[in-house]
Amino acid sequence: MSYLWRLKVVTPDQKIFAKQVYFHQIFTMVEGGEMAPTFEDLIDIPPGESRVELTLYAFAKGTDLKFLDNEETANGYKMARAR
Repeated sequence: MSYLWRLKVVTPDQKIFAKQVYFHQIFTMVEGGEMAPTFEDLIDIPPGESRVELTLYAFAKGTDLKFLDNEETANGYKMARAR
């Protein structure tokens, strides 16, 4: 399986302030390997309240990553989400 992160920052009025898919950080696990995923980035968020969502997606090698364009389809690949 391969994995990638998506970050979304949502303002209190539900507007998406930032959305980033980390295609350059796709990683693959060997079968039976132990996963210890980490995430690091610098994000300039305006003062005030915002909700930050970090989602990890799992997909088979060769999967068309356009699944991320549709939230409902992307949910089928969601492995974990932190808010």
